Amino acid sequence: MQIEKQLESPGASTSPLARQEQSSQQRMELTVNHPPHYNKGKFETIDVIDDIAAHHGSDAAYIVGCIIKYISRAPFKGNYKEDIRKAQWYMNRLVDKHG
Repeated sequence: MQIEKQLESPGASTSPLARQEQSSQQRMELTVNHPPHYNKGKFETIDVIDDIAAHHGSDAAYIVGCIIKYISRAPFKGNYKEDIRKAQWYMNRLVDKHG
């Protein structure tokens, strides 16, 4: 999915300091709302989680969401093995509670 809010070009009448602050705020908003490590494929991870988790009960949906989150970010977050182990921990919990 395309990130819906992109950095906008500041207006010409805005001071350099105001443009810098605005740009910094926009980057922060993108980092919080659409982290780059969740936007590497065709779909944003949160959209995949919403779609798949909707088919599970609420408790299982949370666990499924965590599994998807850790697997999707593993190649991009910096500690692949740790994220895969976290996903595995949640998978084991899903099996123990709902399997």
